[in-house]
Amino acid sequence: MQIVRRPTTRGAAPVETSTASRTTTGRRTTVLGERRNRGLPRSRELLDALSKLDVTTDDRTRQAVLKFVGDLYTTSGGGVPIGLFAKCWLGTPYLDHIVDLGGSIVRHFKHNETVPSVYAAARPLARNDAYAFIEVYSDGTVIPVRSDGSPVN
Repeated sequence: MQIVRRPTTRGAAPVETSTASRTTTGRRTTVLGERRNRGLPRSRELLDALSKLDVTTDDRTRQAVLKFVGDLYTTSGGGVPIGLFAKCWLGTPYLDHIVDLGGSIVRHFKHNETVPSVYAAARPLARNDAYAFIEVYSDGTVIPVRSDGSPVN
C-alpha cells in the first residue's frame, strides 16, 4: 500500500489517500461491501415499520418499531445509518422528522426550525414526495429511498 499526498485548495492541508487494492482484507473490504449493499432495495417490512412511526402514540410501541428497524439495518450488510430523515405526516406545524437509530428517538421539526447540520443535505430531499425517507450515514453518504424501497445512488 502506498500513501499519496494530494494538494488541496488554498489554505487547506494536503489530503492523504491510500492506493490500497480493493481486495485487501479488513475494514476497507467491509466498507466496499457496505456500499454495495446500500444499493440493494429496502424491504417492505422496513417501509411498513417506518410508516407507523407518525401514527404511533404509545411510547412502548414506538420503541419496539425503532428496535425492529435498527435490527433490520444491522442485518442488512449495508451498515447502520446514524439516522433517517423524512417528511412528517403529523401535519401542521411539523414539516419533517429524524429517526435516530443510535438513540432510538424520533424528533419532529417545524418549518422554521433548523435541523442538525449532518441532516442538512437530507432536508430538501425529504420535501420531495418521490422519497419515503432519506438514509444519512456517518461517512457522509445520503441515500434517498423511494416508496417502493429502491434507493437512489
